[in-house]
Amino acid sequence: MNKAVDISFSFLILLWVLPSGTIMGFPVKIIAFAICAFFLILAVLSKGKALIYTKRITYLFFISITMFIWMIIAVVNGYTAGLIPMVKYVGPFIGTLILADLYFTNFSTEYSIRKLGRLIYISCIFFVSFKIIFEILLLLNILSYENLMFVFNDILSANVMTLQIPFGSVSMWRISTSNDLIPFTLLGFDLIFYKRNFLSRFITLLAAFFFSLITYSRLVFLHFVVIILCFVFYSFREYGRKRTTLIRLVMISILSLVIISVFLYQNSETYTTIQSYIFSRFDSIAVSDSDIIRNTQFGYLFNGFVDHPLFGNGFGSYVKGYIRSQNNIFSYELEYLSFLYQFGLIGFLLIIIGLISVAYSFMVNRTNFKEYKLFIIINFFLWVFKPFFNPYMFSSVSAMVIIESYLLPYYISFLKADSTS
Repeated sequence: MNKAVDISFSFLILLWVLPSGTIMGFPVKIIAFAICAFFLILAVLSKGKALIYTKRITYLFFISITMFIWMIIAVVNGYTAGLIPMVKYVGPFIGTLILADLYFTNFSTEYSIRKLGRLIYISCIFFVSFKIIFEILLLLNILSYENLMFVFNDILSANVMTLQIPFGSVSMWRISTSNDLIPFTLLGFDLIFYKRNFLSRFITLLAAFFFSLITYSRLVFLHFVVIILCFVFYSFREYGRKRTTLIRLVMISILSLVIISVFLYQNSETYTTIQSYIFSRFDSIAVSDSDIIRNTQFGYLFNGFVDHPLFGNGFGSYVKGYIRSQNNIFSYELEYLSFLYQFGLIGFLLIIIGLISVAYSFMVNRTNFKEYKLFIIINFFLWVFKPFFNPYMFSSVSAMVIIESYLLPYYISFLKADSTS
């Protein structure tokens, strides 16, 4: 029965990493989650042994009960339309963390950790390659925009954000999906901690660079810069005591800075192309329009919060005069402010801060490997920073980022042990 739990949990993780659709109107992820939970319960009953619970699960159940109180507030205030979408949003996040905690505490072994780590690696490599290949096909006009949307919307049933990006004489396409941070988190771990030859690391770096360009997300750009800085920091910390290696690292760093400086001051076509690309993402008309939308959101949400500062407007509540999405009417780019609008100060402290503390406990406190802790803490703060400007902090994809940050240090440590034995 343990094998059934391993297989079903592995399948669930695979669906969390890759875009997945629906079967007869039901999300495949929810079906996989139910199957995994069923086998987990069945395994416990067959053993006649009680599950081991952690404090995290107790906190998550307490937060779930607290949410029910704010559901009542929503009904009283007339926001019943937002209840079900909000449950679909937060439910998989809490449920996945509970299931993962139970699995890792009661069923996981070194073999299963290795298998899960390998599965995440393969699926992430496939997803990154899939996006890069699609981008190349679009640039070569072999694939049309309509074909791209057909694959994501009709085959995968996955939401994708697209945009034409000027890049010199050609136009790149933005291909951004909700699960972009999952492969990017893995690329960071792989580049910094998985010790391989120079060529393999260079390929990983190029893959991360092109993936960030295609994703065209400011958060992913920031994440990429953080990965590079962490890579330099960990390299100096590991090799810095070796005099020859230290001198090489310093010389490479100085040479790189000189080349970058010379390049930036050259009025070349390449420089102009890169400048226009950066400008289009950070200071274009489209970005200004997006920021105007955020300013509008701020006015509506802040006024709604001021009207109900302590308990908010209720679970899943939304600005009735300003709905951003018909599918997720509670969702706004200024997600923290939208949570204050929903839960007020008291609910925000109990629910949102509670979920953040559980995520911190899962990602950081459970890490038994000190050499990875700094990078994981940085990843945690990037995760916490995202909802200031983007939604979906408590989604199933977000839960997968947390699980990945817990799992990968174990997996990479096992790989290191193999290479030294």
